Amino acid sequence: AEEKKAQEEERYAHVCQKREECVASHRKKVDDLVAEYTQQLEGAVAMADSEIAQLDARRAQVLQQSSDAQARTADLKLQAKALEREVRTLCMRIDGQEADYERQGQELQQEVDEHVHGVLQNCHTQIYDVSTFASEMRDR
Repeated sequence: AEEKKAQEEERYAHVCQKREECVASHRKKVDDLVAEYTQQLEGAVAMADSEIAQLDARRAQVLQQSSDAQARTADLKLQAKALEREVRTLCMRIDGQEADYERQGQELQQEVDEHVHGVLQNCHTQIYDVSTFASEMRDR
């Protein structure tokens, strides 16, 4: 019985040792898998962080471009308003000059008409004087 008990204990010790070896082997495999999974996760997190940083940089760039475009649009609107005012001013100046030219043309036409009338009046007077003189000369 002692011998059987010793054999049982030896067999039990052998089973426990095998069980410990099996558990140790599984623990190593699990630890290796956890390490590999952790490394993969860290790689994925690093890649995600990199992509997020790139997206943030791109977003900042797009926002800056949008801001620049809005500023340029505002500047162009100001320039357009200034050009509109300048065009209106030039149109008013042109209208004023046209009115001045028309008035000057009318005044010049009136002066020419008056001068021609004066010349004709003078011609008539001279013709009348010459006729009168000729008539007086005939009568003598």
